Amino acid sequence: MRRGLLLAGRIGTVLMAFGLALLLVSFIPPVRANSFSGTGPYITAQSFQTFIPTMPVLTNFTSDRSFLTTLNPQQQLEISLTCNGTIDIYLLKTDKDSFLANFENGRSVSALESYLQTHTELIGLQDKISLSGKVNYIPTEVINATVILSNPSQNTVAIHNEGGTIFSLLIPGLKAQMLAVYIIPIGLLLTLFSRLTRRKFR
Repeated sequence: MRRGLLLAGRIGTVLMAFGLALLLVSFIPPVRANSFSGTGPYITAQSFQTFIPTMPVLTNFTSDRSFLTTLNPQQQLEISLTCNGTIDIYLLKTDKDSFLANFENGRSVSALESYLQTHTELIGLQDKISLSGKVNYIPTEVINATVILSNPSQNTVAIHNEGGTIFSLLIPGLKAQMLAVYIIPIGLLLTLFSRLTRRKFR
């Protein structure tokens, strides 16, 4: 009995220490790995385009832009846009060629929405940017990534500026904090239970 209580106390202490370490790690800021910016395209009414950065600003930007087509859980993608209207933005968990093969008859918004309704499992991010804004995405697994800009309006939308950053993460901050929220109380309960029970049997 006493040995089991000691073991429970040690496990509790380890869990609390691990949880506190996760909290500390979660506050370490991400490191910028790649960045890009440029002037975006015109997106005609009721159509969509794939997002392709146009002007590298860091030396480790790859000419084939492969860093934007594959993401892993240790990376955070941030995309910023400035435009003269409202744009729907999607990040799909598929490679660009496979995605575009479904739109040989045209890249209309209605065709895109129909495709997404039958492939909801591919949607990693869905958001809307009006005039100016940013979106962020951290995958939960290694994925192929395709970013789509869709113009559902009846007017052509000009993308005045587009840019973004790939950040390297030691560990996704929100996930680390959520895990710590569960681990620390469990460790605390085990430690208190062990100490209180041992005092009772003294």
